[in-house]
Amino acid sequence: MDTVHTSFISDIRRFNRFYTNVLGLLDQNMLDSEFTLSQARVLYEIGESKNCTSKILIRKLSIDSGYLSRIIRGFEKHELIFREQSPEDKRIYYLYLTQKGRETMKSLNELSDRHISNLVAELSEEEKIRFANSMKVIENALNGSKEATAQKEVTAKEEVVAKEKATAKEKAATQEESTDSKETAGQEKSEVNDIVSTAEKKTVVIRSDLRPGDVGQLIYLHGWLYEKECGYNHIFEGYVCKTFYDFYQHYNSKKDRVWIAETEDKIVGAIAIVGHSETRAQLRWFILHPNYRGIGLGSKLLSGAIEYCRNKGFKEVFLETTREQQTAVAMYKKAGFKLVKEFDNNAWGKTLTEQMYELTIE
Repeated sequence: MDTVHTSFISDIRRFNRFYTNVLGLLDQNMLDSEFTLSQARVLYEIGESKNCTSKILIRKLSIDSGYLSRIIRGFEKHELIFREQSPEDKRIYYLYLTQKGRETMKSLNELSDRHISNLVAELSEEEKIRFANSMKVIENALNGSKEATAQKEVTAKEEVVAKEKATAKEKAATQEESTDSKETAGQEKSEVNDIVSTAEKKTVVIRSDLRPGDVGQLIYLHGWLYEKECGYNHIFEGYVCKTFYDFYQHYNSKKDRVWIAETEDKIVGAIAIVGHSETRAQLRWFILHPNYRGIGLGSKLLSGAIEYCRNKGFKEVFLETTREQQTAVAMYKKAGFKLVKEFDNNAWGKTLTEQMYELTIE
């Protein structure tokens, strides 16, 4: 990777960290109205989108389906939205704001407008115009990049389809040929299927070595994902930074291990074991990007970490989580972890029930 490209990537990551903190302040502001930033976004999209559905929200907001379901149930409980079955397709339900929901959305918009006005209050009119134009430049550039990538994917799939059709025609035209010819045609079809598989799926690699930049990506992933799905503020990201700093300060390769799941140099998941004594270890930083859930990757990371503990001779493994991490908690319980302690915590912008689980390894 050349120096210019490396500097370019560093600048983007620096801006991401800065703007994540800005969003954290906005989220903290939303908490005054009992809504997280993610909840406000969902409510806004329901109000602005015509015939809004859960699938539309997942696509627009890149939000986890389980987390979205909990938000929608909460909105229904507080009579902010209602569902209406599609007359064309009975499987589809449209989401609409109630009168109370519209009034709530109006209040949230006013609250957000005031916050943003305060955010740029010190800027001159010329600086505000330049500020807004710069945001448009970023938006247009990234949208253009996405569209170009999408077009490449479409073109690649079209080429695959064309090759499949050509192979099918060739097979039809050579039905009277020898068995060897038929086997060759079958091999060609197999190759096409391999191409389709490669075009539609990205390979995920799991490694257990820490490289420069890994911790930065993991901190960002924690800050971004927990704000998006749980409404945690910037204080949580600072907490994650400190835990990684402490880990690096006392890292011992004989008892500590981090597993990184990545695709195309992008970290999409991780898990770690931190040894506290010869017999006791802690499971930490278990995280998975929403786009890579449901494919068995999380189970593979968790089972690998537990097997590592068994091979290292650890007798007890403990972890700390929160009650709202329902999917992860279900995985822990399935793996044999037992709840041993829980207590309330409101350090990250909302009241949570923290939990400690332990696993005894025979």
